[in-house]
Amino acid sequence: MVKNRELPHLTVTGATYFVIFRTHARFQLPPNARDLVMAAIQAQPQKSIELDAAVVMPDHVHAILRVLDGYTLSQVLQRIKGQSSRQINQILQRQGSVWLVESFDHIIRHAAELEDKMEYIRQNPAKQGLEDSPGSYRWLFVKQITG
Repeated sequence: MVKNRELPHLTVTGATYFVIFRTHARFQLPPNARDLVMAAIQAQPQKSIELDAAVVMPDHVHAILRVLDGYTLSQVLQRIKGQSSRQINQILQRQGSVWLVESFDHIIRHAAELEDKMEYIRQNPAKQGLEDSPGSYRWLFVKQITG
């Protein structure tokens, strides 16, 4: 099924997605707001997603996740963005949109592509000059994948 927005969104049960969502008007998330976003991502019920990796940058988020039966990527992203938006506005005593409605998603089709996207997430903070040493970025989660 393809959803109709600016970007096409393909929904495939059990697929592994690489997703990106951005702040509205390039709003910069302060550290306490990035804490809330990472917590909202990791707080998703394990019955709805399996999270492989996530990084919360100052103005966007990357994640790799599998959406499990009974849920859609749209539902999962709405929960993450909705919960974090309310909390961010509350702690920063502000109003208005935190996130753009639109997000980018890509279905990962094979193991090599998964490893490439995982490495992209691992390296993103360093490329932006946000960490002192590899893996030291506070808002980075990467699950150890064995197999």
